[in-house]
Amino acid sequence: MSDHNVSMNRIHYTIIHKYWMALDVKTLLWEKIEKINNHSEIILYVFTVCLFHFWNIIYFIYHLYIFLIFI
Repeated sequence: MSDHNVSMNRIHYTIIHKYWMALDVKTLLWEKIEKINNHSEIILYVFTVCLFHFWNIIYFIYHLYIFLIFI
């Protein structure tokens, strides 16, 4: 297998892994939100989830950019 294919596989794995991590965090936070009665804490958790997803989108675009350069 060439170095090019190895790097592509690594990038794909990283993107998929990060996406699943984001889903896991979202699920965990959502379960926690359901147990909370305080509205300010709910807003804080929702903000955290949004921030985490925003970071993953930036991370995804960055890897997509690298992927397009390598093609």
